[in-house]
Amino acid sequence: MKAYDIKAYNDSGELIQRKDVANTKLEIQEKLSKQGLIPVEISELGNNKQLQGHRISIPLSVLEEIFSNLAELMQNGIKLDKAIELTEKGIGLTQAKLFLSNIRSEIRGGSSLYAVASNYPKLFNRLYLSLIELGEASGQLPDVLSRISEDMSFRMGLKQKVQQALAYPSVIFMVCILAITFIFYFVLPQLAPLFEQATSLPWYTVLLLNIANFMDEYGLFVIGFIIASPVLGFILVKHLLHTNELFQSKFYAVPVISHLTRAVDRIRFSTSLQITLNSGVPLSQALKLSVSSVTMPKLRDSLITASNRIKQGVKMCDALDGVKLFDDIQLGYIETGEETGKLAKSFQNIAQRSQAQMDRYIATATTVLEPILILFMGGVVGGVVIGMIMSIMSVQDINVL
Repeated sequence: MKAYDIKAYNDSGELIQRKDVANTKLEIQEKLSKQGLIPVEISELGNNKQLQGHRISIPLSVLEEIFSNLAELMQNGIKLDKAIELTEKGIGLTQAKLFLSNIRSEIRGGSSLYAVASNYPKLFNRLYLSLIELGEASGQLPDVLSRISEDMSFRMGLKQKVQQALAYPSVIFMVCILAITFIFYFVLPQLAPLFEQATSLPWYTVLLLNIANFMDEYGLFVIGFIIASPVLGFILVKHLLHTNELFQSKFYAVPVISHLTRAVDRIRFSTSLQITLNSGVPLSQALKLSVSSVTMPKLRDSLITASNRIKQGVKMCDALDGVKLFDDIQLGYIETGEETGKLAKSFQNIAQRSQAQMDRYIATATTVLEPILILFMGGVVGGVVIGMIMSIMSVQDINVL
């Protein structure tokens, strides 16, 4: 969509200046005509403003706080522009203050919140933009902002749980690697002179000495690589997931990753449907918006196919049965929701049930991984230490002889 600067007269002859977004100028003209406005000037906004929206980045936790404050203030009868001004005073992050200052000035200039939010694609996804537009059109913007705040809070909690599940094994593995590096870089070079006079050394001693010599020459590079590799690896994986379809299919086929990602996608999809349906979004549009929150490409394609079947009149529970995202009990919830007209409640139950399942899965995986990683670390480090001791003993035996 493009942003437009608009000047138009209303029925009273008053000149209205505001900003709005649409795909074409003709679409803006049609929208003004429906509102009873006579356009005087419609000009597309320059790239500087759009680039500014692309540059601003605000943590999800701060964004959630902003939406929560706005919703609470507006529910207490405070107008949007004043609520933004009060929220701006309580926010310490510079980027967030700039963001709030920009949208406050735009809204006071006559723009809608939807039009302003569309200039910040890094902060507002399609789901949030559609809900804001619906909230403004229906006069339920405070309730919509509250639901968006709740969704942001939920996503933060979900992200934190996934990070916690990955953090423990990653830390254990890195500690193991650093311990081995320390031994080879600082300890073994100190023992190397013991083996200089020996004419015949066991193979494991030769191996340890070769590694020690390598570390003595390139140790700093190895340590730097070990420290930087997690960050570089994360960036590389993230890039490949967005650009390489083959890597996507291989990555999401890994059993543990596949199970965890599918659970997260189920929660995201169900929560998005719950929010959109509760906000009054038609089912077809709610499905379209919710599918965009799914991570796995093949799963997203399957959901798009299922959405098209639902539009053609197929029952939702039958269309989603072939997606392999919901189990039989969850499909039963969906079928019950269709029959009772309470689909939003059904998807809320599914999201809660899926989150409980994921919590149990993470707890089980962590419990199983802990002894495995400890045994791995102990085995590798212990093997190196035992090799060092045996090497020293072999040299002593040679000297005795």
